[in-house]
Amino acid sequence: MESLTEQEQRRHNRRLAKKRIQCLNEVLCFVSSSVLADSLVLRNPLLRQAPKRYKPFQHNRPNRNKMLRQELQSYFDRVYPYSKIDTEHTLGGQVHIRFELGGEQLDNGTNERVNQATERALTIFTDTFQDPTHEIFVLVYEYQGATIFNASNDYLHKQFTAERFNKFYNQLEKVNTRYFTTDEHGKEIFAKDEVRIIIGKLPVKEISIKNILTGIANNEMGFDPGIDQRIFFFDPLTDKAFQMYDDRGCYVWSDKADKIRDIYIKRSDWIVNYHRPEIEEYFRQ
Repeated sequence: MESLTEQEQRRHNRRLAKKRIQCLNEVLCFVSSSVLADSLVLRNPLLRQAPKRYKPFQHNRPNRNKMLRQELQSYFDRVYPYSKIDTEHTLGGQVHIRFELGGEQLDNGTNERVNQATERALTIFTDTFQDPTHEIFVLVYEYQGATIFNASNDYLHKQFTAERFNKFYNQLEKVNTRYFTTDEHGKEIFAKDEVRIIIGKLPVKEISIKNILTGIANNEMGFDPGIDQRIFFFDPLTDKAFQMYDDRGCYVWSDKADKIRDIYIKRSDWIVNYHRPEIEEYFRQ
């Protein structure tokens, strides 16, 4: 399986403004051999510049919400066995659809592009999570240090009520990046980074999803408010998942094609053409 998540090599107090590498490592995710083929032509934003003084762990919330993390990982183990919370690039399903949002015709840095990306993403999100009363998981990866787009982490937090957000799992953790390093025995292992992982579970109707999707679309366009965190949504009742990665596109996935066949049929015109043959193969079976 290969990764679809474009991650950065983040190293606190050693990050400089240089072009980051769009990694093509073959690692677990989405059982796809071509998902990353177009990453060579994707935008190549600069690495983050880390602050001089790193925030210590005392900013963590108490571990009283640890059960949420365990519940989500147990769900992954049952439905998406390759997905691990501590390794973001492994998140994915056995069947996925990749959608084009901003399109190739609309210029970067325009309101028209942001509006189209947001409206398409909102439509696909609503197709994926049709019952507003379903409780779904929200999984957020919040990388540490300032961003070149100056997005505030607080904006995403405020899209949930304070009462809800205070019940989320919210901890700094050492997670696996997609990059490799060598341990003291000369063995290749994943390099680790310190990331705040936030996990909530709440009804769809209590999520300010349009604000969230607009913030994601805004981020690399230089508009405010922007959302720089990586956000995933999972419905444990229907086994459907959604991620909008930026203004360019989003993914829907599941463990079985029939669970997302209706979305594939309704939104076929928005499927990324480069990946269409592979995606169509899922639904011929």
